[in-house]
Amino acid sequence: YKEIAKDLSKAESERLSKEKERQYRDFAIKNDLCKLTKGAEKLLNECVEHDIRMDLCSTSIYDNILFYFQEFHLDRWLDINKTVYDHEDGKAKSEMYKEAAANLGLDIRECIIFEDSDYGIKSAIASGCGGVIVIDKSKTQKTGNGIIQVVADFDEVDRELLFGVLSVK
Repeated sequence: YKEIAKDLSKAESERLSKEKERQYRDFAIKNDLCKLTKGAEKLLNECVEHDIRMDLCSTSIYDNILFYFQEFHLDRWLDINKTVYDHEDGKAKSEMYKEAAANLGLDIRECIIFEDSDYGIKSAIASGCGGVIVIDKSKTQKTGNGIIQVVADFDEVDRELLFGVLSVK
């Protein structure tokens, strides 16, 4: 792949990348794969009820971010204008997390980041955030070193970690 890619012009490489992402979105829709992880909607609603500031931070391109907002109706909880995504500027994901925190008027140390990929977990820890909750259906990931909880889905998230002992209903 790298040998072929180096011979492509930047414009052709970008065109192919966008086409690949369009096919990904089409495949997801055709195969009914557009579903939020179990418990996500309930947790997002609870975060809104508790005035928790939230943002989406993704290494995905804008077209995919727009797709997620449309398919999942993310505007119920998030502001697409604050969303941090891949601007193809080479910014490390750990820096993207800091940008997302700043967009919310928060210090990164005040933020809990939800992640489901090894790269994302490492980047979240490197950002200096207040902790990482890992979504891992197999629960093979371990807590410690910045990981404060490992859950199979959002129903398992410890609400006290997010809302504090006194505010949990």
